[in-house]
Amino acid sequence: MVGAAALRAALMLAACCVALGIGPAWYSCDPEKCQLPECVCASDSAPGALAPDDVPQFILLTHDDAITAATDANIRAVITNHKNKNGCNMPATFFVLKKDTDCELARKFYEENSELAIHSTTHVQLTEPFPGGPDALAAEMFGARDFLNQTCGIPLEDLVGFRTPLLAHNPPVRQALAKAGFLYDSSIPEVWPGASSPNATARLFPYTMDYGIPQNCAYFQGARCEESERYPGLWQVPLLEMEQPGGELVAVMDPGQQAEGGLGYGANVTEAGLSADALEELLRTNFDFSYNGNRAPFGLYVHTPWFTKDTIEGTNRFLEYALQLDGVYAVTVRQVIEWLQDPVPVSEMDAWLQCKDVNVHTVKSGETGGVIAGIYGVSLADLAAANNGTDLNVIGVGEKLNIPPFDDSCKQQGGSTNDS
Repeated sequence: MVGAAALRAALMLAACCVALGIGPAWYSCDPEKCQLPECVCASDSAPGALAPDDVPQFILLTHDDAITAATDANIRAVITNHKNKNGCNMPATFFVLKKDTDCELARKFYEENSELAIHSTTHVQLTEPFPGGPDALAAEMFGARDFLNQTCGIPLEDLVGFRTPLLAHNPPVRQALAKAGFLYDSSIPEVWPGASSPNATARLFPYTMDYGIPQNCAYFQGARCEESERYPGLWQVPLLEMEQPGGELVAVMDPGQQAEGGLGYGANVTEAGLSADALEELLRTNFDFSYNGNRAPFGLYVHTPWFTKDTIEGTNRFLEYALQLDGVYAVTVRQVIEWLQDPVPVSEMDAWLQCKDVNVHTVKSGETGGVIAGIYGVSLADLAAANNGTDLNVIGVGEKLNIPPFDDSCKQQGGSTNDS
């Protein structure tokens, strides 16, 4: 019997052999000219000439739409139960809608190592042409970025990703992203088998659009690409489709719905139709395709209404399984791109994957040292000691305080998510 390591090696070798020929006949990317970190050709193998077992298997949990109290409760019902092997807490990537987003909840996720990206202002479909022209399109696309920066206090340099509402992408959307200086878009579903993903174990990695978009954009309703499109330095992070164990496609988002002819989408889902057991099996099966294959990043893409008792239980069971395997890390979309720009082997990942201190509290208006100590049930003396003797009588709004127990391990390993 062929071992798993040998199987992965053979699959990766095969992927390397076809990497330069991936995609439709018109797509041609010269790897001698397309060099990291600014450029990488579309490929079904990881960059960096790493041995198969040296490629980390990334897991992405992404959420679309507003961050509300329900979002907060449901996402935390998953991510607070899991950590990476180096102790860093599990993050999520939020493609944020301005409408109905709670700034405080969004900021708290950001402070706890999750990524905030952009999803638009009101969630209207970004049609082509867009009513009002390019200026109106940009205002609708980037209203959430302005809101997160100006109202919620998130630095612009950390708001670098975008996903279109309804996954209805087109050339004007990408032109606006390139003009605005975004790092990446993640709006194009990737189905297999196909020219850019030959099979389940050789699926497309994220790539830059310097030489075009080799994916089958016509697969998804309301989406369009042109062969002439070129966006130097702008990354595309594909949404990998999943198949049920019997081979049927499931919707690219909110798994549990049936996708018919590639048109299924979970924007209006009220709940997933899968039991915890069925969801766990679905996620494990599709994750194993990547893990035992080319290790393309594995994503679970959801909306708040998708969460039920069953989906939370099934997702948690899957993550317990996946995160105990060698070389598996739960990260943000931006972290995947940062790794692709300068790949390191699995043996260096514990040091490479950094996380911000999360045993922290951001001082809010009207709060005193005594109030904060009371929130966490610690003494004022211990709170002062954890902050190097800071005078808690003169703390300012926005100042960050370490919450005891706090030591250097909190800085390196994530700690518990205490911020209120």
